[in-house]
Amino acid sequence: MIALFDAAALGLTHYSRNPLQATSAHEVDPLMHLRMTLIMSKYERRSQSAMDKQKKDYADDEKTVGLERGTVRMYQYSGEWARAYEIEAEKLTNVLDELALDIQHVGSTSIPGLQAKPVIDIAVAVRELSLGEQCIQPLIALGYEYKGAAGIAGRHFFVKGPPENRTHYLHVEELDGKLWFNHIAFRDYLREHPEVRDTYGQLKETLAARFPTDRDAYAAAKDPFVEDVLKKAADTPQWRGGTE
Repeated sequence: MIALFDAAALGLTHYSRNPLQATSAHEVDPLMHLRMTLIMSKYERRSQSAMDKQKKDYADDEKTVGLERGTVRMYQYSGEWARAYEIEAEKLTNVLDELALDIQHVGSTSIPGLQAKPVIDIAVAVRELSLGEQCIQPLIALGYEYKGAAGIAGRHFFVKGPPENRTHYLHVEELDGKLWFNHIAFRDYLREHPEVRDTYGQLKETLAARFPTDRDAYAAAKDPFVEDVLKKAADTPQWRGGTE
C-alpha cells in the first residue's frame, strides 16, 4: 500500500492513514474513491509480488547460502559455495572494474571439506585503502550495506542480504597488506594441510554448540588457533616475509 499520499492533489482536505475513509467534514467523491481504490490495488499487487519474490529468493538461498545475523551454525561443506562466489565475483568485477586489483574467495566457505557458516566471504584488493572509498557507491548499488571498518582497522567492510538471511561478507583491503595476507595465507594453509583443516572444523563445531547466538565469543575463542596457523603460514616458502 502507498505509504504517503498528497491530500491536496487528491482533493482531500484532511490526511488519513486510510485515505478511503471519509471525514466528517468531507465525503470522498465516488469517482475519487474508485480512482484511489485502483491506485492502492496496483501498489498492493506490486508490494505482494515483491514480497513473494523476496521470500522465494530467501528460500532458494537458504538451501546453500545465507544465515541469520548473529547466529552461529555449522553446515557441511557444499560445492555450491564456490559457485555462489563465482557468480558474485563476476558482478563485482563488472561494477568495480579497475578499482579491484584482485578478488578472492576467502573464509571457511572457500576451503573444501571444512564445515562453515553458509555466508560467502570475499576479499577485494585495492592499491591503497583510501581507494576503497570509491568502491562504496558501486557496492551499495549491487545490494551491499556499508559497515565502515566494523571494528577492524585496515578494511572497508560490507554485508549483503537482510539480517534474517545474510549471504555475503565483503572485505576491501590493501593488496599484500596484513589483512590480505591473513585471509589468503590462512585459506591456502588449510587447503594444503587437511589434518589442520579437520582440527579446525572440529573446533568450530564445538564452539558453535557453545556459542550458538554469540558470534563475538565464537570468533574470540577461535583466535588462538587462527593465530597459530598464521604463524606457520608466514614461515612457509610461499609467504616467508609476506607480513613485512
